[in-house]
Amino acid sequence: MWHTDQPRPQHALAVSLSELLMPLSQSLFISFLEAFWTTLINEWSFIPALRMDKYLRLVRLYISASFTYISNHKWNPTLSNDYLELVERLPLIPDNGKVPDGLKYHVLDVWIDGLESVETSDVDIRQFLRPIEILGREGRTKKIRERAREVLGDDRLKAWQEEINSQEDSGEEDEWNGFDEQ
Repeated sequence: MWHTDQPRPQHALAVSLSELLMPLSQSLFISFLEAFWTTLINEWSFIPALRMDKYLRLVRLYISASFTYISNHKWNPTLSNDYLELVERLPLIPDNGKVPDGLKYHVLDVWIDGLESVETSDVDIRQFLRPIEILGREGRTKKIRERAREVLGDDRLKAWQEEINSQEDSGEEDEWNGFDEQ
């Protein structure tokens, strides 16, 4: 990534790197992401401003690819929980000053986009908001807590909540009430 200077090759490389997640087993998926996030956290402060765009794109694609991977595994509860624990422990850890705020801001900025990139009708997406809720309550700085709460107020989340409520309501209407009298 470091030496890729043109936008098209940068994007192609970032896509290729994010696609590395897809063939991994579930245990390797978590280990691979742990190495990815650890490396990114350690190197984030050393990325020059002129090179930052390519790494922001990489983070966006990795978050989206992570949700795609979990979706492809039918929203496996153990896998989902392991992923959320990893995110809570590394990029969105609320009280660790070693994780740059800029990285946290960007993860917050693209989190809902990543969820939106996959089919979520088979899962209650509220569980995937847990790292953001924790950051909104326990974040180290006021700005991070405020930004996390802004993400939780995203209009797309409100639309998803309305969809969940309507599905729950329509489930009651789908009950069989006997034959209609004619």
